[in-house]
Amino acid sequence: MSLADGQQTTEEALITQVMIEIDGRSALTRFLILPKAKGNLTLLGTYFLSSAGLVLDVKIACWYYWDNPTH
Repeated sequence: MSLADGQQTTEEALITQVMIEIDGRSALTRFLILPKAKGNLTLLGTYFLSSAGLVLDVKIACWYYWDNPTH
């Protein structure tokens, strides 16, 4: 697999789907689990943002749903 920093690695990985609820909305999203990784925080990437319909506005440090930009 290719990691976020560009490194290539081969190791055991598990994949699951979990229903995530944010602000009253639910989205089914995939999680990649690396059983041997220690002390890592969960990273929600572009697949999660897309499946949940979330948009990040980095300039003003906020997020909103694509169908409700004034929220």
